This record gives sequence, C-alpha cells and structure tokens, in this order.
Amino acid sequence: MKKLLSFFVFAIVFFMPQMLCAQDSVAVTFAVNDAAMGTTNHASGTYTYYDGDEYSVTAIPNDGYQLMGWTVTLVENGEVATYPTNGTNGTLTDHVDIDDGYNAYTITAVFGPANISPDSLTLIIGVNNPDAGTVIPAPGTYYYVIGDQYSVEATANEGYHHVGWHVTIVHPVYGIIQDEVINMPNVNISGVVEDELMLGYVHTIIALFESNEGIEDAEAMDFNVYGSEGCLVIGGAEGREVYIFDINGRMLHHIRSAQATESYAVRTTGVFLVNVAGVKTKRVVVVR
Repeated sequence: MKKLLSFFVFAIVFFMPQMLCAQDSVAVTFAVNDAAMGTTNHASGTYTYYDGDEYSVTAIPNDGYQLMGWTVTLVENGEVATYPTNGTNGTLTDHVDIDDGYNAYTITAVFGPANISPDSLTLIIGVNNPDAGTVIPAPGTYYYVIGDQYSVEATANEGYHHVGWHVTIVHPVYGIIQDEVINMPNVNISGVVEDELMLGYVHTIIALFESNEGIEDAEAMDFNVYGSEGCLVIGGAEGREVYIFDINGRMLHHIRSAQATESYAVRTTGVFLVNVAGVKTKRVVVVR
C-alpha cells in the first residue's frame, strides 16, 4: 500500500508540471498561400511555443513573385476566422501571449505576382469582344497612387452597342471584394484612389458590348419609343433611368429618373438605341 501511495505521489509531482506546461503552450503553424510562389523560414509546419516566447518567420518569394502580406487564422467562437495583419514586412516577429486565449493559430505568408504593386492600385482594363468596341485607355495594366483619378471610356464599333461593365476587385490578402456585372450602359466609369486602403488591390474593368442584332423594335411592349418631328419620344419609363445612344453605341443623353413622357431632340436623321434601367434596349428611327 505504501509503495502504491508513493507511486501516486511521484506521479502527481512528476506529471503536474508537464500538465501545467501543456496548458501554457501554443501551437503556431507557419504556412504559405501557394508553395509555387514562395516559402518561409521557419519552414512550413507546426511549432510549439510557450507563454512569453518570441517567434519569428521570414517570407522568401520565388522569382517573379513578392510578399503581399500576412494572415492569421484561428478558431474564434467555434468558427475558423482569418484576419490580415498590418504591413508587408518580409519578417514577422511576435511573442506568444496565453492571455489572448488561443492555443493554436496559423500564420500564412501571402505571395502574389511581382507586377502587382502593394503601394498602388492596379487597374486591368479590357473588353469582352475586341471586334465589338474599344476602350480608352487601351486594354492593359495601369497603376495609380493615392490622389490619382482613373477613368475608362467605352466606344462601340459599328453594328454593336455598349451594355455595361464587368468589375472585379481582388486583393491577394483580403481576397475577392467585388465581382459584379453592372448593366448600366454609361460609357464612362471612373474613380479616385482615396487612401491607403485601396493600395494593393487589383481592379479589373471589362467593357461589355453586344451586337445590334436582336434588339427589339420600338413597338415592343413594356415602354414605348417613337420618332416625332425630329424628336425621340419615350413613354412608360417613369421613374427609371434612360440611356439614349446612336447606332454606334455612343451615349447621347442620360435621364436619371424619367417622367411619364420624355422627349429628346436629335440632331440628324438616324437610328437610335434607347435603354431603360440597363435591362432592355429598343431601336427607333427618327427623321430630322
């Protein structure tokens, strides 16, 4: 009995510090978003640290890539959450703090292509069909810094008209912020790089064109369009946005909130396109 009791005393004395130490430890995992883009030192893997320990990890991008930032992933309120950290320093150094309440988390080095500037807004401009229209600036990649204005203007080729934009905003660290087709045929889209919160983002703006074939004639239902004494008359579009284009897709007039009947005087005889609310386009001939 004494031997058995001695064993229990020994077990308590021996294992208690180990149990306490286990409670004070944190499992820190180092990772990368894409192993083809770079590595870290410490190497990717899970390491054990104790309260107050300092850890340090350095991002090593491969050729053609760069570090865009870091994220921390942890379990919060029973759910996995990922947060970006501040800055794009190549080496991340911190201390383990048990009081934070996390016994495990992952630190990920996020790499991206070297041609994406973390100090500027990257704007990629394009068209959905090069035969259908053009944009100014020409399709390509452009960079803007704080305070810069950017503007993209679409011009449809003959036989086509401009119908809207496909806008995508992505950040290598924060992920996809916006991916939206804007069915508003305003031929110009613009903005201002207002502050550092926009830096590092990649904006892709694609002008969308469609063929004039298949556009409904003016007598089609829903709203009415007809020519009268050199004017283009629109009825039944009350309260909605109306866009008027020439046959080549150049916007001539924009009505933000139409009245029950709207009239627009045209300069020359021709075929015109009327779009209501970015949804339906109709064609009408007006004689001047």
